[in-house]
Amino acid sequence: MLNQNVSSFQRKFVGEVKRCEELERILAYLVQEINRADIPLPEGETSLPAPPLKQVLEMQEQLQKLEVELREVTKNKEKLRKNLLELIEYTHMLRVTKTFVKRNVEFEPTYEEFPSLDGDSLLDYSCMQRLAAKLGFVSGLIHQGKVEAFEKMLWRVCKGYTILTYAELDEPLEDPETGEVIKWQVLCKAAESVYTRVIQVKKMKAIYHILNMCSFDVTNKCLIAEVWRPEADLQGLQRALEEGSRESGATIPSFMNTIPTKETPPTLIRTNKFTEGFQNIVDAYGVGSYREVNPALFTIITFPCLP
Repeated sequence: MLNQNVSSFQRKFVGEVKRCEELERILAYLVQEINRADIPLPEGETSLPAPPLKQVLEMQEQLQKLEVELREVTKNKEKLRKNLLELIEYTHMLRVTKTFVKRNVEFEPTYEEFPSLDGDSLLDYSCMQRLAAKLGFVSGLIHQGKVEAFEKMLWRVCKGYTILTYAELDEPLEDPETGEVIKWQVLCKAAESVYTRVIQVKKMKAIYHILNMCSFDVTNKCLIAEVWRPEADLQGLQRALEEGSRESGATIPSFMNTIPTKETPPTLIRTNKFTEGFQNIVDAYGVGSYREVNPALFTIITFPCLP
C-alpha cells in the first residue's frame, strides 16, 4: 500500500466505494423482501466483469426507483391489511359479545352513558337506575397467551369489581406483524437480475478498494501500484494490463516494471476446490512463512482419523 499516510476519507475513490455500499444496501433490502415473499431467486452468471461507470449510474437509478416503488407498495399493502384485520376482529367481537350482552326492553332506557340530571333530583332515580348508570362493559380481542396477564391487570385497576368473560374464536386471525407477505409483481421483476447485480457490485467495490491503495504520480493522472506476483504469472499480468488499456480507451497504455528486492515474498499456496477446505483449516492456525513446508498435505491424509 503506497498511500498509508493518507486518511481513508481523503482517498481518491471514497465516493465510489460509498456508492457501492449504497447499492449493496438496496440489493440486501430487495433480497430480504424476495426471500420473505417466498419468490425463487435464480442464480445468474458469476463471470460477468464489473460494469463501467456509465452502467453503474444507470444501475443506481434503477435500483433507487425500484426501492421507492417497493417501499410504497409495502406501506400501502400493510395499511390495507391492518384495516382488513381490524374489521374482521370487529366482526368477530360483535358475534361473540352478543351472547354475553342481552338487552331487556324494560331496562334499555336506564343504560345511558351520561344520564341528564339537570331538572331531576338524584332521589327520583331508583336503585337500579343509579347502579346501571355506573355499570359498563368493554369488549375486544386479545391474544390467547395474554389473557391471564390482562385479567390480573383488570383486577388491580378495577379493585376487584370486574367480571371477565371470554371465548375463543372459531377462525384463527392473521397477525399483522408476522403475517405472510404476498408475491408482488415488483419483487418478481427484481428477482430476475438481483443475483447478477450483487456479484457486479461486489466486484466493483473490490476494484475501488484496490485503487484506493494506489498512489498518483506528479500529474495526478496516473496510478502507481506495487504488487507481488509469481514469475509464472507475469505474462498473464501483462496481457491483463494491455486488455484493460484497450477496453478503457486510454491514450497511454499501462505498463509493468519488475523491481528487484531483498524482502521476503509472501506465501502463495495454490489450491483447488478439493484442497481449499483443508488449506483454510491450516491457515486458521497461522500462515506459513515463505518456502515453509505446507502441512495441508498431511491434514488431508490424517483428517479422517480425527475424532
